[in-house]
Amino acid sequence: MVPLSIVLYCCRKKIEYIGKMTQMTQEEIMTNTKTVVQGLEALKNEHNSILNGLTSSLELAVSAVEKAQQVVQQQNVNSSGVSSGGVGDASVVEEKTGLVQKSLEMIELGLGEAQVRVELVLLGWLRMY
Repeated sequence: MVPLSIVLYCCRKKIEYIGKMTQMTQEEIMTNTKTVVQGLEALKNEHNSILNGLTSSLELAVSAVEKAQQVVQQQNVNSSGVSSGGVGDASVVEEKTGLVQKSLEMIELGLGEAQVRVELVLLGWLRMY
């Protein structure tokens, strides 16, 4: 029968060995972080393009609703049927715009965190255990 202290010692050494095998070097961390930053920057650019398109669509929808309301007022017709489609379109575009803006905020947060990680690696403070 093997004493428990020897079994625990062997287990601890095995865990330390596995930890050393999976530990990333600072250079690997820096390379991986730069790759992530490039991906996040591309994603940020795509989101900004989408946001610009949505903003243009929203402006057009609001403009169309305003024009329809003016026409209806000039003709003294009930405007509820004329402008409901434009209002619905505008609310959908507003909702999409909000979702894209929220996603863009999360992307920018990720970029900030990646920058902190790069700075820590450059300062030699980041250690993985």
